[in-house]
Amino acid sequence: MAELRVQQSRLDGRYDVLECLGRGSYAEIYVAKDNAAPEGAPTTVVIKALNIYLQETPDAELERTLVANFQNEAVAIDRVRHPHIINRLGHGTAIDLAGTTFHYIVLEYLPGGDMLALSRHHPLSIEKTLFFLEQVCSGLAHAHQCGVIHRDIKPQNLLLTADRKIIKIAD
Repeated sequence: MAELRVQQSRLDGRYDVLECLGRGSYAEIYVAKDNAAPEGAPTTVVIKALNIYLQETPDAELERTLVANFQNEAVAIDRVRHPHIINRLGHGTAIDLAGTTFHYIVLEYLPGGDMLALSRHHPLSIEKTLFFLEQVCSGLAHAHQCGVIHRDIKPQNLLLTADRKIIKIAD
């Protein structure tokens, strides 16, 4: 397993990578500061970096598939802009500190955590559960109308705003 070496680095002269939030099968998630954010826009963002080497060294066909799927994810996020779906703010290709080329997507940062953490620490009332469920259903219905199927709805992919009143579907 080869992790990207991007912490404490700057991507594309714009994003200062601060810390790693986690890793999935083929992606690493980082919090970063956007040094070129428009005035009034949040400067904290999330960098989702494709790392095709997290599992094992892929063959050429798997590598092409992973890159295509990652690029399709960015396109899908743009197609389904909705108040309850995470926003893509940018994308790019960069080289980490070890010389590994990787693709990345810049997403809005939602500091309220995810539904798994919230429900573990604060059992939700039926009213609050329905409140959040309505938001998730609204986002999913919109995505389906746009021809996008999520395929991985789970509490960890339901992120909350800082005030924990708005939920957004991610990943």
